[in-house]
Formats: sequence, C-alpha cells, structure tokens
Amino acid sequence: MDNGIAYVKIDDKGRFIFPKQMRSILEEEKYVMTFSIDKCLQLIPLKDFNEMKAKIINDTQHPQLKYAARKLLFRIIGPATDVVLDKSSRLCLTKPFREIPNLFANSDAVVIFYGTYFEIWSSIEYTNSMNTTDYQAASDVIFGGE
Repeated sequence: MDNGIAYVKIDDKGRFIFPKQMRSILEEEKYVMTFSIDKCLQLIPLKDFNEMKAKIINDTQHPQLKYAARKLLFRIIGPATDVVLDKSSRLCLTKPFREIPNLFANSDAVVIFYGTYFEIWSSIEYTNSMNTTDYQAASDVIFGGE
C-alpha cells in the first residue's frame, strides 16, 4: 500500500494506536516526526529528513535565503524526534506535538499516508483544510490547467 487514510482516537495520555494497514511501513524504516508547514504533524523517512535538513542548513549560508531557512529550521528541523511505537503499536504525542496542531487528549485525528510520508491531523483541522484549500489551483499548477 502506498497511500491511505485512517481515523484514530487520541487517548487521555496523548497516544493513539497506529493504523494496522500503515504500521508495517514504520517497522521497515526509521522515521522522524515533526511539524508540517500546514497545521498538522508529518512523519518523514529519516534519510529524506536528513537530506532536507542539510539543504535548509546550507541555505542559511545564503543571505537572500537566510530568513526563510531559519524559519524552516525553527518549525521543522528543531522539534523533530524519532518515531517509536510502543509495544501496543501506539504513537505517543508529546505536549508540543499535541498543542500546535490541536491534537488534544480524547480527540479524533486523521492519519494520511502517501508514498513514504505520513500526516497526522486533528479531525477539525483536516476538515477545515479540505474545505478551504483551492484544489483547482493546485491541480492547475501540477497538471498545467487552463
């Protein structure tokens, strides 16, 4: 499987059972969890994360890119942590990883998987994004719309 969506429940300790159909991917390769540029979390393969980190750090050396690179270091690179599932196949979200994307205890969340990347959204933020994103404009950029 190289894409999918699952709805999960975050418990009172900030954990949720990682969807079974997606779990094997995390067991095959090391992943890093961090914030996305959207209001969600992203799980990225460690090798991809290291490439992104090197590029962003390199860009801090260029005066015209310095500010943007520093913002990405602050948002994505700095808070990153290894993804580890416990013995019950749960992912524990620490306080910062719950608060910023609104993934609160005893709430519903959405896990999306595409290619080798995962996103974890609060169900409310996911619905808001689905209802406000201009998908036609995005499609036009990718596929050269009219």
